[in-house]
Amino acid sequence: LAGNEKKNVNYTQIYSGDLIQIKANQLLPCDAVVASTWADFDLSYLTGEASPQVLHRGDRVAAGSRLLTSQALFLALTESTKSQLAESILKVETLRFGKPQTQSLADLLSHKLTLAVFFIAAVFFIFTYEFLGIEAFKRCLALITIACPCAIAFGTPLANSLGLKKAAQIGFFIKSEMLFEKMSQIKKIVFDKTGTLTLSKMKLVEVRPSFISKDEKEIILGLEKLSLHPVAISLKAAWPEVKLKEVSKITEIAGQGVESYVDGHEYKLVKANSDFDEKSIAVQFFKDSKLIDTLFFEEEIRPESKTVVKKLKERGFEVAMLSGDKKVRALAIGKNVGISEELIFSEQTLDSKQEVIRHQNPCLYIGDGINDIAALTEATIGFAVKGPFESTFRASDVYAPQKDLNAVIDLFDLSKKVQATVKTNLAFSLAYNAIGGALALGGFINPLVAAVLMPLSSFIITSHTVWRLK
Repeated sequence: LAGNEKKNVNYTQIYSGDLIQIKANQLLPCDAVVASTWADFDLSYLTGEASPQVLHRGDRVAAGSRLLTSQALFLALTESTKSQLAESILKVETLRFGKPQTQSLADLLSHKLTLAVFFIAAVFFIFTYEFLGIEAFKRCLALITIACPCAIAFGTPLANSLGLKKAAQIGFFIKSEMLFEKMSQIKKIVFDKTGTLTLSKMKLVEVRPSFISKDEKEIILGLEKLSLHPVAISLKAAWPEVKLKEVSKITEIAGQGVESYVDGHEYKLVKANSDFDEKSIAVQFFKDSKLIDTLFFEEEIRPESKTVVKKLKERGFEVAMLSGDKKVRALAIGKNVGISEELIFSEQTLDSKQEVIRHQNPCLYIGDGINDIAALTEATIGFAVKGPFESTFRASDVYAPQKDLNAVIDLFDLSKKVQATVKTNLAFSLAYNAIGGALALGGFINPLVAAVLMPLSSFIITSHTVWRLK
């Protein structure tokens, strides 16, 4: 906006000092200051807090905040590429690039086996050549031939590759085959709250008094017909059979709610003046300044959350939760799904989540979007269940956008199966090489027989891996 002139611009064309206007449900593209009298925001994209926040003129608001008000003006403080959110994402990219890679057990064993075989062959030849002559050389050659580390070297990559293929078939995007080995290190599972353990939306849980007439419901829905506020959305979901009342000239009350006149009566639907229960959001319905009903809303917990937390604890995992919500609300959700109070971390920001995860490692962190990218990056394993593909997948190790929380159990089961296959392959390969090597040095296997037997171990490893992971 410049004077009375308005023009539509791409977010890349916004610069510090510009006066910008965005509409309901749009994300603020840069850090800015509220220029309107007030504006209502959904900050779950940044903080994970489900409860909307009212900001007034002069308040600072971060890029990524979603506007709930019909429209509002803002004074841009930064370009979109220099916002706090953009810098946090850039920092995450740097951390992800510098994250150390783990060398697989199979690589280490195959390397050590090769050195050990040549060392044993050399020592055997030196100490037996005087007595055995050329036979000592033949036995050493048979040892080197039959004790080839090929079965060890390719058995693990084959199992991991087939594991990745199976994971893709059931809806997992996995960044690296090393994931299956890292999964065996995990002793603690940390969940994000909003959007992960919960559904990122509010649910009507109680009405006082307990009865609302059909006419009152129609008027309430009429007042909220244009609103994108979580309370309005939850009311529409709670009363799908109720037709809304035609209400005209709806007035927004700054940071409080809406009001209008219907059939000569003044109706208001506003946020409660005091918290009846800090675990809930309370909204009051007035007719001609008289309180008619008080409605209570809470975040809707995913149907599978309690079951998944219980299963993980039964398997011996310690389960924790991170949340941007206030302590009372975070505790209510955490305890409801079965998480101990001392493992519930509330009022967390994008950066503080990362710090908590740093102290919880080695852990698997399960998040749902952009407000979790720092924690996803910091965790030993970052598991994203939804969110923008490009940024979320880049920060996480596993991305499962079409799965519910049971995907965590599925991933552990698949990982356990892959690791069991790897360990069986390694055990067989080591036993095969040890027995074959002993027979070769004892003169029971000549170089020709060793050359025939050597690929047999590879065939057995391949067949076993395909059978276990088919």
